[in-house]
Amino acid sequence: ISDSGSINGTGFAVPVDMVASVMERLKRDGKVKRGLLGVAVAGVTPNIVTALELNVDYGAVVTDISPIALSKRRVFSFLMSLSK
Repeated sequence: ISDSGSINGTGFAVPVDMVASVMERLKRDGKVKRGLLGVAVAGVTPNIVTALELNVDYGAVVTDISPIALSKRRVFSFLMSLSK
């Protein structure tokens, strides 16, 4: 970080297949639609296993839910897998 607080020379890499897919959709449809699960998740840690009294030490825990989400999940729901 410079004295002014800005960050100079920082770059972000975007995979070329993602760029190609986005460009194709933009040319074809004029926009790109993306899915929204509507939840933020965190990996399971030993502290989470203890706090939620889980019987497994893998998966994800819902930590936040978007107000626009069409999800039946609640904060601290425990996810072991997702399906269509």
